[in-house]
Amino acid sequence: MPAARQNLATDLIKQREGYIEKPAYDVNAYRAGYGSDTVTRADGSVERVKPGMSVSREDAERDLQRRVNTEFVPKAAAKVGEENWARLPENTRAALTSVAYNYGNIPNRIVSAVQSGNPETIARAIESLAGDNKGVNAGRRMQEANIARGTAFPGSQAVPAFAA
Repeated sequence: MPAARQNLATDLIKQREGYIEKPAYDVNAYRAGYGSDTVTRADGSVERVKPGMSVSREDAERDLQRRVNTEFVPKAAAKVGEENWARLPENTRAALTSVAYNYGNIPNRIVSAVQSGNPETIARAIESLAGDNKGVNAGRRMQEANIARGTAFPGSQAVPAFAA
């Protein structure tokens, strides 16, 4: 992913995940840094996050960059089709990268919307995910939807399109 796109995506992920130095258990694994179950050390080695370890901000930044570049963008692009992914605007790819980071990939039920290439259709599909996990990430989904449609950016208030 080109640097501008990568920075928009990682800025959004960092804002929504927040940084934590000490691991905490979340759903199915211990997580630290920016919500990751791994840490990437200065020498490039990758470790699983374990209780009692410490994850520096620098290690967390490296891990986030590595995972976005080698896991989440490639998974998202493969899921919706490389050509479809390549045609999406920068902001839409960033929002979808954040979704993929949070879900592990692009959820099946929004793939056809992403394949349409229409930012408004994609934004509405992202909004449809707001009730997942009892709505715990509803604000994040609204922000991602607005970023996908080009009406918001990382750090902006998440306002659903129907309320704007």
